[in-house]
Amino acid sequence: MKFEVIMDYNPLYFMWLAEFDNDDCISQFNYDTGKEILWKNINVKRIKKLSWVSIPLELSQKIFIIEGIHTHPSILPKKYTIEYENDEIPLIYRRNYIEFSKSRIVSRRTKYILGKIKNNREEIIYELIP
Repeated sequence: MKFEVIMDYNPLYFMWLAEFDNDDCISQFNYDTGKEILWKNINVKRIKKLSWVSIPLELSQKIFIIEGIHTHPSILPKKYTIEYENDEIPLIYRRNYIEFSKSRIVSRRTKYILGKIKNNREEIIYELIP
């Protein structure tokens, strides 16, 4: 019997980690529970550092159990960080891409973007494609 996992999205390779002006940190997923913390609930104006970080195996398992989200855990930790000045706005997002050839899917991938907005101009610092 063949078992196949069909997903509407690619598994997550990275999660965001925000560091604030008072040295507090919040990650996209709670390390103790695996529960997702929504970006819209973050006070973006207080962010001093923002990172894409790899997802540890133990957390990956919690995320799947609690949120049902597939992740691709990393054995070796990876971290891509930007520091922000007072007049800079954090820019972070991911986009899923599907490549087709002759009416079939050739590949699915996710691009992770990390940058800043200053004077109404976007500046992309990291563009990660795992």
